Amino acid sequence: MGRAKAIKATRETEPWRDPLVRVTPGEVIRIIRKNRKMTVRQLAKMSGLDPDQIRTMESSNRVGRLGCMAVAKALRVSPAVIMFPEFSSNDK
Repeated sequence: MGRAKAIKATRETEPWRDPLVRVTPGEVIRIIRKNRKMTVRQLAKMSGLDPDQIRTMESSNRVGRLGCMAVAKALRVSPAVIMFPEFSSNDK
């Protein structure tokens, strides 16, 4: 098995890290999914959710806890990245 290619974090790949940019949890899901070149169907299959649920999450300002956890696991990110995009791990 090959290792996943590391993507350097930039304003384009992680715009929620920019303090002047406000994004919703759904937008974070969409950004991460698209940066990983995944379709909604692929993410739905990996997360065990229905594609319509993924579309609803991406277009919504709110994401439920269980859906967030399933999507975060599929995207291999912490649920906190999705739920609290305005905070970075470097914030003190």
